[in-house]
Amino acid sequence: MSKKKVISEEVFAAMLDQAIEDLKQSGLDAGEVFSIVEENFGISYAKRFCSQ
Repeated sequence: MSKKKVISEEVFAAMLDQAIEDLKQSGLDAGEVFSIVEENFGISYAKRFCSQ
């Protein structure tokens, strides 16, 4: 049985924050970025990391 690797909440938050910045820089508007984050990570992360 393999062990799941766990990363800290702080590391995940930093990675997600950078990914959101990359999405914004790609030309997506705030609503599109929010939808992507919500779909992939849930509404709580979308509300926490995205502004609409």
